[in-house]
Amino acid sequence: MRTKLVVMYGGPGEEHGVSVNSGKNVISGIDTEKYELHTIFVDKKGGWILDGKERDLKKILKEIKDYLVWSVVHGTYGEDGKLQKILEGKKIKFIGTGSTASKVTMSKDGTQKILEKNKIRYPNGIVLKKYKEELGLHYPVIAKPDEGGSSFGLYKFENGKEYSKKIKSVLTADNIEWHPISYTKQPPVLSTIYDVFRIKKLAFSLHQKNNFS
Repeated sequence: MRTKLVVMYGGPGEEHGVSVNSGKNVISGIDTEKYELHTIFVDKKGGWILDGKERDLKKILKEIKDYLVWSVVHGTYGEDGKLQKILEGKKIKFIGTGSTASKVTMSKDGTQKILEKNKIRYPNGIVLKKYKEELGLHYPVIAKPDEGGSSFGLYKFENGKEYSKKIKSVLTADNIEWHPISYTKQPPVLSTIYDVFRIKKLAFSLHQKNNFS
């Protein structure tokens, strides 16, 4: 008796196209003499299409309760524990890590903390929450969003000059205009008042220039 195998691909995340290609490759390599092959395409809105037919999620989950699921949904939804939790909730067997491990390892920072706690060596790195002139790292440096698949948002900086240039271009691509401004340390109270005045002055000039609301 052949094992009922369903291959999932697509997904609502930015790696939808990559996942579709992965799905096609996996499907083409399945030995249909050993497996009864089924497919679930997850569209960009998160809808599930089983064997070419879009149906209610609850009905699909009920129909595949005895199937083995092989998910190649990349990035958000497919690798962050959301999909795994849905399958676990219905006790549907699937290939890969569970929802908890998927959720934790989706975060580079979260993974790094676990590695550090268990004394496992890993490349030195920092979490960059806003633009910094100096990273305090040896170049070349690889930059990646904390959460997200491996196919998008990957940058390599060979030196500090390249880092400053590229990171600003990333902000520009997202319609974010970066305006660095220094701050004054001393004297405490007067310097704060002075810096607030400078920020308001810059904000006013930008408003006059761009006329944003």
